[in-house]
Amino acid sequence: ADSNYGYWYPGKENDGASGWAITPEKYSGMWIRQDNGRGSWPYDGEIELGYGAALRTAATIIADDPLFGWIAYGGRLEVTEGRFNVWPQDGLRQRLHLVGRDSRFHLLLERDGFAANHPVSLHCEYSDTAGNSSDVIGVSINLENRSRDRHEVIARLCGLNRSRYVVRVEGELIQDIDVVESEWSVIPIELSTRDVVSVEIQAG
Repeated sequence: ADSNYGYWYPGKENDGASGWAITPEKYSGMWIRQDNGRGSWPYDGEIELGYGAALRTAATIIADDPLFGWIAYGGRLEVTEGRFNVWPQDGLRQRLHLVGRDSRFHLLLERDGFAANHPVSLHCEYSDTAGNSSDVIGVSINLENRSRDRHEVIARLCGLNRSRYVVRVEGELIQDIDVVESEWSVIPIELSTRDVVSVEIQAG
């Protein structure tokens, strides 16, 4: 049955919203010395702490499990020759980590997110013949423009295995970057008004 997405504030745009407390009377004062009409309070208390923690820690993590091999926590993973394709499903889709036995890779977005129906592709080079350790040498992502306006999004990467990379947006070269081992690379990316924009970061 159609739920209308909520009792106090119906509508699809409010799907998943929550409130801290409600005013059951038609109009009444709250103990925080503010008046409020019937419905959810416009202020949050402890619930805001939970949201803050979730939004700051939600991530998709690709890990080399000693029993199950390569798996994704908070995402769906497909492993092909020389590539990990992962669909982030952590609820935020802004942070991706790879944790191998001898390798680490991190990709963080300051805003927007990885597009829901497109995989993040990590191009890898195995550092041993058994495939037990994998170094990331390139990344292909699709960015979801959540505000649908022109703006800049900052991508931060750490763990790329080459010293020099090129960044392409929709196939167009936008910059070269020099990578220092164990240091974060900061990449500003200009987004158009398109819903989804493709970005490739490849060894140059």
